Amino acid sequence: MKFCDLKEIKGISPLSDGGNPFRAWKRVYCCDLLSHALAHAPAGCAFITVIANENTLAVALRREVSCVVFAEGVVVPETLLSCAKQHGIALAASTLPAFETGLLLQEN
Repeated sequence: MKFCDLKEIKGISPLSDGGNPFRAWKRVYCCDLLSHALAHAPAGCAFITVIANENTLAVALRREVSCVVFAEGVVVPETLLSCAKQHGIALAASTLPAFETGLLLQEN
C-alpha cells in the first residue's frame, strides 16, 4: 500500500506525506511501548501507535519506518506535525482502534 492511498480508507486521514506521497509498506507493526518498537519495528513498515510525541518520531527515524499512524483518534499536536515534516516522516491519523487500523493497512 502507498501513503497516497490512505485518503481512500474511511477512518484514516493522511497528515503529512514526509515529502514522498508514494512511499509504500508491506508490513504493519503495532506497538505502544516505544523501547520495544525501537528494538523490533521492521524497516519500511507502517508503525501504528497511540503515543503522539517526539520520541515516536525518533523511533520512526531510527527504524526507518515508512509512516507512523496514530490510532484511536489521538490528536497530533501541530509541533509534532511540524517536526515530522522537517525530518521527512509520513504521518496519518486513524479514528479506529490500532488493531482495526492495522487490518485495513495490511489488506489494502
